[in-house]
Amino acid sequence: MDSIYIQDDGSFSYSGTFSEPGRMLIGTRTTGVTIWLDSNLKNIYLSEKPGRNGKVKLTVDSVAGSEDTYLYFYTNLPKVENFNNPTFKYRIPNSQMGNKEFLDSLNKATKPFWDSLRRAKSFLEIDSVFKVRPDSKVLPWLIGYYELNIGMELMQKLYYRLNTGQQQSEEGKDLLNALNRLQLLKAGNIFDNFTMRDDRGKKFKFRSLKNKYVLIDFWASYCGPCRANHPYLREAYQKIKGEGLEIVSISLDEERQKWLDAIEKDKLEWINVSDLKGNESSIVRKYNITGIPFSVLLDENRKVILVNPSPSQITEFFNSMH
Repeated sequence: MDSIYIQDDGSFSYSGTFSEPGRMLIGTRTTGVTIWLDSNLKNIYLSEKPGRNGKVKLTVDSVAGSEDTYLYFYTNLPKVENFNNPTFKYRIPNSQMGNKEFLDSLNKATKPFWDSLRRAKSFLEIDSVFKVRPDSKVLPWLIGYYELNIGMELMQKLYYRLNTGQQQSEEGKDLLNALNRLQLLKAGNIFDNFTMRDDRGKKFKFRSLKNKYVLIDFWASYCGPCRANHPYLREAYQKIKGEGLEIVSISLDEERQKWLDAIEKDKLEWINVSDLKGNESSIVRKYNITGIPFSVLLDENRKVILVNPSPSQITEFFNSMH
């Protein structure tokens, strides 16, 4: 970590050495973005824009540098799916736009189509990079970026298309860790038992839970995306806890008070546990949890149902059962 002084005109410069090309975080005290750093990076243009809940977010407006730098920038641009596009096979009638029952049934019926479409689009985007830039250092990251869209089998096939240098890079090692994690968390696999202390200091045994469904949620007080996700997770929990769902949040914190303060501030009203060992926690190491937030939805037999679902996907899952 290093600090950069921003000039009065908003410009800044930085020079240094790095072992290999990869992602670099640029941040202020309250927000940050990642860029792709290599020896050909020339300029980046950043700006602060209004974010959620009245907060400010840092965004990358444009970059000048290598093709890898631009590829990373392009992939991270927000993408919007236009469900009323006339090229699609149907439109949602205006009279039904506020009909929750209709929209829920429509989402349930069309989900397989949208999932397969996202899978195909994601694969084609990665495949196109293999064809025009097969040696790109960004490729291992790009495959991992689309993890939720393409699934484990396609990820494995794409991993073995990488050359040795790409596989042995830091991004390649992260991708292999992700593949190993997905193998351990295949749908139907039983999640390991564990014992930790909760936020009141009492011993918590995972197998003691009697709930029909359990969401295991890995997070930490210092993790900005984790904290930003909590309001949405809390909202989903309020809607579906009556369906038999319990959340067990496992913190990667090492300082107890910071953990407790974050629980109170974020109003986490479910089960909170931690062994305060950070990344050295046995359950974290078991499942190769290298990035947070990360979650797993389990059934009553503690078998894996969904890996890393968003709060909206959790809600959709429970809605689909009615």
